[in-house]
Formats: sequence, C-alpha cells, structure tokens
Amino acid sequence: MLRPRGLPEAAAAVPAAALVMALGAVTPQQAWEQTRTLLPVVVFLALILVLAFLCAKEGLFEAVAPAVARRCGGSPRRLLTGVFAVACSVTAVLSLDATAVLLTPVVLATAARAGARARPHVYATAHLSNSASLLLPVSNLTNLLAFAASGLTFTRFAALMALPWLAAIAVEYAVTGGAGPGVGGARRGRGARRAGAVPAPCHRAGAGGRRVTAVLSVRAGNNLPAVLALLPLAAPGGPAQVLAVLIGVNLGPNLTYVGSLATLLWRRILHRHGMEVDLGRFTLLGLLTVPTTLAASTVALWGALHLIGA
Repeated sequence: MLRPRGLPEAAAAVPAAALVMALGAVTPQQAWEQTRTLLPVVVFLALILVLAFLCAKEGLFEAVAPAVARRCGGSPRRLLTGVFAVACSVTAVLSLDATAVLLTPVVLATAARAGARARPHVYATAHLSNSASLLLPVSNLTNLLAFAASGLTFTRFAALMALPWLAAIAVEYAVTGGAGPGVGGARRGRGARRAGAVPAPCHRAGAGGRRVTAVLSVRAGNNLPAVLALLPLAAPGGPAQVLAVLIGVNLGPNLTYVGSLATLLWRRILHRHGMEVDLGRFTLLGLLTVPTTLAASTVALWGALHLIGA
C-alpha cells in the first residue's frame, strides 16, 4: 500500500524472507522446496505476461477499445457491455494482470473520449481482473497452482469452470450496470486507506456426496498465500474441493484492494492517471458483488460437477 522513496516490493519482501529463515520459522530446505515447486508455474506466468506486454506494444488494446467505443454509438450502457466483453476475454486468455495493468489505462482513455463517466468502466476492469480469471488455468497464478493440485486436464478444468465463470460475470454486470457511477466511483485528492480482514467460510453445497466449500478470501494478506495454505487441505478431497477453493480465492479479493496483486496494480495505474480510489465506494461495490458471485459460482460449480463429473 505504501512505497517509501519509490522502492520496489522486493526491498521489503527479500529482507522479510531472510528474517523468517533467520528466526527458524522456515528452514532453508523448506524455502528451497517451495521455490523449486513454484518456479515452473511462476516462469510460465511470466511468459504469459510477456505475451500480454507484446500484445500491448503492438497496439492490440489501443485498437480494440476504440472499436468497442465506435460500436457503442455513444451509449454508456453499451460501452460498459463492451468493456465487460473485452476485459473478460483479456483476463481469461492473457491473465488478470494484463487487464489490471494494460487494459485499465486504455479503458480510462476510451471512456473519456466517448464522453462517458470513467468510474464504472475502470471499476469493472478491477473486478473482472479477479472474477473473470476463473475460466482457464493460465488466467491466474492461483489457477495454475490449483490446476496442478486438481489432477484435471486443461480442457476438463475449463469445462468445469465455464459455468462458474459465466455466473460470476453475470452478477458483476448486473450490479455494475445497476449501481453504475453511484458505486463504482473514484475521487481525486483523497488517499486510500488500508483494509484487511481474516478468512471466513462462505458457502457450501453438495456434489455427489462430496462437499464443495467456497472460501471467502478476504484477509490481511492476499489470494496467493491463501491458496498455498488451503490447497494442501483441499487436494485430498478431490478436484471439486480444489475448484471450490479457487472460486473463493479468485472472487474474495474484490472485497478489498489488498486481496490480490492485480487490484493493487490497478490502484497504482489509476493513481498515475490522477484518479484516487475511494475505499468506501470500492468496499461497497465489493459487498454488493462478492457474496452473490461466491454463491452463484459455487452453485454453478455444483451443477457443472453433476453434468460433467470431476
């Protein structure tokens, strides 16, 4: 949340990691094992981010956003629909960070050129960077970790998560379209404040005798430590439990902007463009969407498990 003297995150993270090992909370062997386990996943995600950056450099986002604006014919509602479609596609295929970092400034500029209020559109990119990352293993680092733990194939993972993905997007669109600028706002000149809570169970449903538990990942940390802590507990229960955890850690971060790195990056992008995030409005939008998206996506997963099977 704070960046003293413009220092990178590593300035705090590396000494903190060294301190944890120095205190004996984690042994060097355990640290190396975690690094060895996560390294292939992180490298793959880095390659996806490079691909997204190259797409941006070649003008993909600058070409798509004005095309959407032209097709909307000056209608704010249709522009919001277009932003949803583009953000969902970018998040699913190029990862949530591409939406938060590369698409958000383009949407901000496009809304200004179209004469529409930028607030609901850029708040949509923030929420969809998390909500629309349910579909594919490559959409989110948490997905890659869950994919490895689930034992599913790429296509079966996508097939099982298609209904939860659509359910989450539908709820996000209904709320953002209905609440609009009244909720999805941002004000100039007001600094954002810290937010954080603790993990809490949210919803459960049955699927052929197996429990499907979605965990609301609202916490003092973010979704990555949450999924690392929860996957070892969920994996013995089979793919259903793993995917339910994934729903929680992907949708829960929309309640606070410390919930995922993508949301923090989104906030930084807006700050660079002179727009400060209002904590109250962001949290209100989260309160309107997170419980409903969690419930809808978990029920959709339950249905997908019955239709397709794990």
